[in-house]
Amino acid sequence: MNLFISGITASVILGVWFIPVVRTYLTNDYSSSYSAYALTDEFQYIIRFYNHYAPYTIWIILIGVGYDFIHRQNLKLTSFCLISTSIIFIMFTRIQQIDTHHYYLMNIAMLILLINGIKNLVYIIKNPRIIKTVLISICFLIVVNFYCCFSTNNLDEKSAVTFFSRTLISLSVF
Repeated sequence: MNLFISGITASVILGVWFIPVVRTYLTNDYSSSYSAYALTDEFQYIIRFYNHYAPYTIWIILIGVGYDFIHRQNLKLTSFCLISTSIIFIMFTRIQQIDTHHYYLMNIAMLILLINGIKNLVYIIKNPRIIKTVLISICFLIVVNFYCCFSTNNLDEKSAVTFFSRTLISLSVF
C-alpha cells in the first residue's frame, strides 16, 4: 500500500506541476541537439540495454516476471519496477542517448526483478540438485560479472566494461 501511495503521489506531483516539461520531453526530438551521439536506429537502444544487463540477467528477469503474472504473485512490486524502468528508458532515449551512467537509475529496479526471478526459478524447479546447480551457476556469473566490471584492468575510463557489454548480439538472437 505504501508503494502505491508513493507512486500515486509522485505521479500527481508530476502531472500537476511538471506537465509542460513532460509534454516537451515527449513531443520534442532532442537527438538533433546531441547529433554526435545519436543512434540511427531505435532498436540499437534495446540491444545496448540487453548487452548492458547481460543476457542471463534479462532471461532470469523475464522468467520471474512471467511467473509473477501467471501466478498473480508480487504484481504490485513487479509492475512498479517494470513501469519505472520503462519510463526511465523511454525518457532518456527521447531526450538523449542513454549512456552507461544513465543505467544507474534503473539498477535498483532491475536488481529487485533479478532477485524476484531467482526466487521464482527456485519455485519452478522441483529437483534439489538442479536448483543447486542453477544457483551456483548464477553466483559464478555474478562473481565473474563483478570482476569484469571492477577489476583494476578496467579502471581506465576508455577500457571500462559494463555488465558483459562486450557480448556480441545480432538480430538473429531475437
